[in-house]
Amino acid sequence: MKIAHVIPTISLLLCTVSPLTAEEQVMTAPDKTPDIAELQQAQQEYIRIRKDCLSALRRACNKETADAAAEISRRHEKQMEKLVNRLQQMDPDSISSALNNARLGRASFKKEMNRLLLSDFYGSASLSDVVMDTPIHAMPAQELPQNIRQELEKRAQEAFRFREKLGELIHGGPGFTQQTAWILTSAPDIQLMDTCSMLMGYLYPNTNMLEAAGLESSAVYHEKLFTDGKALIRFCVDIIPTGNTPAARYRFTQWFDVSAIVPYRSKSDVNQAVLSILDTIQQLAKLAEGIHDKDSADTAAEKITALRNNERPLLEGIRWLDEDEFMDLAQDNNIDVNTLITPLLKLNKANYHGSEKLRDALRLSK
Repeated sequence: MKIAHVIPTISLLLCTVSPLTAEEQVMTAPDKTPDIAELQQAQQEYIRIRKDCLSALRRACNKETADAAAEISRRHEKQMEKLVNRLQQMDPDSISSALNNARLGRASFKKEMNRLLLSDFYGSASLSDVVMDTPIHAMPAQELPQNIRQELEKRAQEAFRFREKLGELIHGGPGFTQQTAWILTSAPDIQLMDTCSMLMGYLYPNTNMLEAAGLESSAVYHEKLFTDGKALIRFCVDIIPTGNTPAARYRFTQWFDVSAIVPYRSKSDVNQAVLSILDTIQQLAKLAEGIHDKDSADTAAEKITALRNNERPLLEGIRWLDEDEFMDLAQDNNIDVNTLITPLLKLNKANYHGSEKLRDALRLSK
């Protein structure tokens, strides 16, 4: 079956239920209409198991608790496989929505995977094997051999000199340490983690040098932190020797200083910014609820434009968060964003009541 990666290890937990191929649909097609009650029960059990596994991952803080998390995941393996097969008969979007509502979506497990990779899985080969399908990430991360590191630094500096676009975005480097971080002076209007990923592609456009040295990348992960009055992103790549039994694990790190773009210097600052944006959305929603024709739409447009302009610096800075992180912070503050934006979505459905002023005021690219 082509969902081998969805056995109840974290590889499974990182995935929502994938649609079957046409061939698999024929092989597994039920001979009768699925029992809705049974499917709902299966979904609830699936959610319960994911919650158990995620809780175990979050408790992992040393080798003992990491080994225990691996055991819990393996204990659920057979039951999870049965549930995945059963839930193939349900709409994947409905399952994904249920998981997100329970805060058990892909992002939650990705966050824990990042943390565990940064902590070398607390030395637990069992948990590394469960999460990453290999025990290698439990080995202490080493610096790359000096000759390879020097060559990477040389290539990054060459890329920096010859790519005019890079000079418009960053300076400093070579990024191997916090003290030599690449300093972002501007960025495209996308999430900052995506910007850093893009910059990595510019700085290190190919992997032929690693391949020639018998190495390959095995995992990509990151962390965002505030320290020394700066907002920093640490972008990491695990590099291991090729072959079935790699005997070493290297961590290639690039630091990015995004302080010039992110106005926050603590998690508390970020939380306050999110609350301010949510308050603005709430005000927008109240204005939207009072719109019922073109005249009221035109009148509301001016107020909406003023609200959006006041929040623009916060909206630009909030690129520090991805969508899942933003939604998590909203939930932490007991705010249901989907409910909050419903009046705004109704305006779109009503074609803004024919008001170009309102359409322009709510345009995301404004």
